Amino acid sequence: MPKRELIYFVKHPTPGKVKTRLAKSIGEEKATEIYNRLAKHLMKKILEGVPSETQVTICFDPPEKEAEIRQWLSGPFQYRVQKGDGLGDRLEHAFIESFQKGSEHVVVMGSDILGFRPELMQKAFLSLEQTDVVIGPSEDGGYYLIGLSIDETALFREIPWSTDNVLRATQSVIQKKGLRSLLIDSLEDLDEIESLERNRDEIESIL
Repeated sequence: MPKRELIYFVKHPTPGKVKTRLAKSIGEEKATEIYNRLAKHLMKKILEGVPSETQVTICFDPPEKEAEIRQWLSGPFQYRVQKGDGLGDRLEHAFIESFQKGSEHVVVMGSDILGFRPELMQKAFLSLEQTDVVIGPSEDGGYYLIGLSIDETALFREIPWSTDNVLRATQSVIQKKGLRSLLIDSLEDLDEIESLERNRDEIESIL
């Protein structure tokens, strides 16, 4: 059985540092509280779906908030600081560290996705039994989840992060490298007030 690891990317829920686009519509305090609750809600869903004997790692930012992160998302997890200047660097470092310590199937997931179901985590890890890359697309043109069964850091370089071309650019690298890949279900990030309105029932259920 391959050594599996799930890495959960989170930011400490500090007003003005999370969900800044959403905060422009509903205020920093409300946006932060929604992110706080959503990240905890997603953690529970992940744990329901992650295969047994999978290492779960909380990869957090900023470094000085480690004690608060451990209290906020407590459990039998490893805790690791996000390293790098941008998202690409941080993803690359996360995968490199995991593969270097012996992990073979590694999945990284964000903490602000709506509509996530536990079976999607199972699907992601099962996909890595037969492919090199698994991606959970987000409807804004990016992705909420990416998993690798090979150490291929080119997937995170020269990608136009925070645009609607992230997924397409990543797929282009996959094709150029001759890698095998699979897509799982497309979901929606919580970024704008429109996302909140479309998913108000889910948001209200976790508040």
